[in-house]
Amino acid sequence: MILTILRSSTTFDEWGNPVETTTEESYEIDEIDFQVYDRGDILKINNDGTFKHSYRILFLKNELKDIALDVGEIVQIDGREYKVVQIQQYQRHKEVILVGLE
Repeated sequence: MILTILRSSTTFDEWGNPVETTTEESYEIDEIDFQVYDRGDILKINNDGTFKHSYRILFLKNELKDIALDVGEIVQIDGREYKVVQIQQYQRHKEVILVGLE
């Protein structure tokens, strides 16, 4: 699986107009490190029985635990975009809680 971190920044050209640029950083992750996050207290279900939000947990370990990632950033995993909503840092790994964007 491919993890892509999408970062956008705004700079200004010589006339003071904002210019937005997007950079991408890609990393390979194991499928087992990207799992459904099923805490019952955050599940929201639509009237048709589907989940309102798709929560996932991403485990970043070894050299990936040092990736600079902040709450609010957008990541893309296998073509689907997720927003980082929580990061839990541990000694040997980092757990990143994501919510799917529609």
